[in-house]
Amino acid sequence: MQYLYLCFIESLVIKYSIWILALVGAVYWLGSLGEPTTQSRKLPSAPVQADSATYLYVTGDRVNQRVGPGTFHGKQGQLNKGARVRLMSDKGEWTQIVSSLGTGWMSSRYLSKSIPAQEKQTTKANTRTVAAPTTRELQAARKAIIRQSIAAYPGSCPCPYNTDRAGRRCGKRSAWSKPGGYSPICYDSDVSDRRLRSYLARQRGASN
Repeated sequence: MQYLYLCFIESLVIKYSIWILALVGAVYWLGSLGEPTTQSRKLPSAPVQADSATYLYVTGDRVNQRVGPGTFHGKQGQLNKGARVRLMSDKGEWTQIVSSLGTGWMSSRYLSKSIPAQEKQTTKANTRTVAAPTTRELQAARKAIIRQSIAAYPGSCPCPYNTDRAGRRCGKRSAWSKPGGYSPICYDSDVSDRRLRSYLARQRGASN
C-alpha cells in the first residue's frame, strides 16, 4: 500500500514539473520579445580623443629635411621659416618629424616649440654725405667734357670756332652747325646736368 502511494506522489511531481518548466520557458520567451535586438540597440558613441601630438616650428629658411638623422642621409626637400611639423621622436641633435614632405629628420637646432617672429628686413640708408661740387669743379668738368668730345670727333671741324687743315675757321661748316649726324659738345651750354653728374661721379669714384 505504501509503495503505491509513493508511486502516485512521484507521478504528480513529474507531471507538475513539466508544466512548471513549460510555463517558465513561455515567460522567458515572451520577455525576450520586448528586449531590443543587438542590431536595434543603440551602441554608445566612442569618445572623441583630443589631439595629443606635439608640434614644432622651423626657425630657419630653406632647412633640409633628410631621410635619416645625419647630414650624410639624402635630402627629402626643404622647409622655410614658420613651417609647422609634428614631433615623432627626439635624438638629441636630430629630431624625427612629419611635415608636408612626409616623415623625415631635421636638425634640432632649427626646430622650436614657439612660432618664430617674422623678421622685418630693413636696409640701412647710405649715410655718407657727399659734398656738392664747387663752381670751379663744375667749370673744370665742363671743359674736360668738351675736350673729350672734340678729341673723339674724326674730322677737323667739330665746332664752329675750330679751324680746318687749311687753317680756315670752320664756322657753319662745322659738325655742330649741321643738323643731324655727329653732334659734338662745343659749349658749356651743351653739357647736360646728367652728363655733368655722371662725369663728376666717375671722377670722385676714381679718387676714392
